[in-house]
Amino acid sequence: MSMKILYTPLTMEDGEEFYHLAGDEQVAATMRFDCPHSREESDRVLADYISEGNRTFALRFQPEEKLFGVFAFKSEAGSDAADLSQMLIPEQWGHGLGNQIISDMVELARKEKWYKTLGGYILETNTASRRMAERYGFRETEHRRYPGMTEDLVIYQLELEEPLEKERQQNDIN
Repeated sequence: MSMKILYTPLTMEDGEEFYHLAGDEQVAATMRFDCPHSREESDRVLADYISEGNRTFALRFQPEEKLFGVFAFKSEAGSDAADLSQMLIPEQWGHGLGNQIISDMVELARKEKWYKTLGGYILETNTASRRMAERYGFRETEHRRYPGMTEDLVIYQLELEEPLEKERQQNDIN
């Protein structure tokens, strides 16, 4: 029996649970932030996740409502593109949960017309997440290594606008 996922806005009130998630060395190793070793460091990461321009969700199972993950559309205010960020507690890795969350979130972004383009950064060795991104139509655009990282991130993009709609808009401009 699968449990229903509850998606609620992530807030600073979620700080203690966020700290337990983001402060897990295994989780932080898959993210583009250093593992926070104090609640204060974690609160800075959390504040970045919920800053203006981002749409960030706490992930909880109903009826338990214990935080098991975070999903964010990270974007600059007014931008028509967002980078996706997903982190789950290690006990939830490899159970297909990421597929459900990506599917739900991409569908929500399409329905709400929040963005024209979604991007994702996935560790080169995380083949399961890379396959998942490709399954949902994301295409690989480049490889990049950030300071302090020991492996490349593969950057993916997904265009949410239909090609005909983009062409129609381009013709309206010309």
